[in-house]
Amino acid sequence: MTQGQRRIPSLSLLVAAVVVGLDQLSKHWAVSQLNDGHAVHVLWTLQFNLAFNSGMAFGRGQGLGPIIGVVAVIVVVFLLLSLRQASSKSSVVAIGLIVGGAMGNIVDHTDSRNPYHDKLMRRMLRLLHSLLE
Repeated sequence: MTQGQRRIPSLSLLVAAVVVGLDQLSKHWAVSQLNDGHAVHVLWTLQFNLAFNSGMAFGRGQGLGPIIGVVAVIVVVFLLLSLRQASSKSSVVAIGLIVGGAMGNIVDHTDSRNPYHDKLMRRMLRLLHSLLE
């Protein structure tokens, strides 16, 4: 593996880490600033208000948190393995963005402060970690 090939996965992992960090910072801000029930007006009809969701986007899949988390882990593994075939910097960055978003969801499902955290997800991550070692 050449130096350039090693940099490609590193770039993708760096992008993923930045996405996870921004995701967690924005969620921390939302919980700390919006938890008293008030909304923050942003622009025209856009406003921020706090809502928790045990499913996925727009309230779909309520109660399917563990399944969604397992799918997220599978997506992350598949995308990380696909980095071997990544041929352009834009594809590497795109993979990093998707992996970062999926990892943000995994963090949400494993964070015990999250009212919808999943014990199954923590077990899946431990298993994944042991398989990748």
